[in-house]
Amino acid sequence: MIGEERLCWMRVASFREVPGFGDLPQGWVQAGHLPRGARARLLRGGVLIAEDLRAGALIREKIIGTRLEPREKIGEFRRVAVATGHGEVRTDDHIEVYTRAEPAEADRHRAEEHPLGRATVRETTEDPLAGPGARVDAAEGRLRAGDRVRIVRGGRPVAGALRLLLLADEAGAPAGELAAGGRGSLYLGHPDLRPGDTVLAYGVPAPERTEARTPTLSVTDIESAGEVARAVVLPIRSYVLSPDPVEGLAAGHRARVLRDKTVIADGLTIGGVSAMGLLEQSIRVNADNKLRVGIDFPDLRKGDWIEPYRVLPARE
Repeated sequence: MIGEERLCWMRVASFREVPGFGDLPQGWVQAGHLPRGARARLLRGGVLIAEDLRAGALIREKIIGTRLEPREKIGEFRRVAVATGHGEVRTDDHIEVYTRAEPAEADRHRAEEHPLGRATVRETTEDPLAGPGARVDAAEGRLRAGDRVRIVRGGRPVAGALRLLLLADEAGAPAGELAAGGRGSLYLGHPDLRPGDTVLAYGVPAPERTEARTPTLSVTDIESAGEVARAVVLPIRSYVLSPDPVEGLAAGHRARVLRDKTVIADGLTIGGVSAMGLLEQSIRVNADNKLRVGIDFPDLRKGDWIEPYRVLPARE
């Protein structure tokens, strides 16, 4: 994850009915801007549920009136409904938007992929809300809304780790899947589709492990340095992922450090946690806690963010 840049996050406050998509999660953009096409991950109660999603469609009401309109980018503190390619989003979930650290990361697990379906683009199209799409002939297997897809042109991948955001049948009605021999329209939130392109849908093995985060901490002061830096920190108010965390922040938890919203270190260890001058076994973090933490990162600086997490088995 080193090198990953965080663009913004959004807590799901409600849902907005959008033609074609159904109910989309809606909330206010926090700590940055949200561009269409960026990657996204979903957290629930601080636990990572899904990643490599896509913020493929950004839809909001016009400032004057109630008509819906698509946007290429949403600024901070603006409300938006977003399609990510994940169909089981709940109120109070967090959507974290980011840019991937390494382009090569997309190839790491390619040997473990299994094909789901293949379609050929006949012509491109444009939906007023979903954005650019393609009318396709399905050649193999099945393509389903939410599938991971990549675009192949002339035998070479030109875009990967996309999500099939919306699928319509030949008559233009929303559809859940498109089987071999059928015709329909695909919407990927990706602008560069051309006639003759191949759209490949694929699956990957379910992850065996995930992570559970406590609130991200902002470093306000460095009290001592060395192999283990000791810092005064405050939780970032708008990024308390769980209103009632089951476990608090504790020595031994893993952590990553972000500087200017970019991950510069990962796999670190929280060496000690104290509040009010007293060393604690575990501290429940809320928006008003001032804490002192030790972390094995000697280059820690004021203004850095510490993102603590625990590794745990993925949910079934």
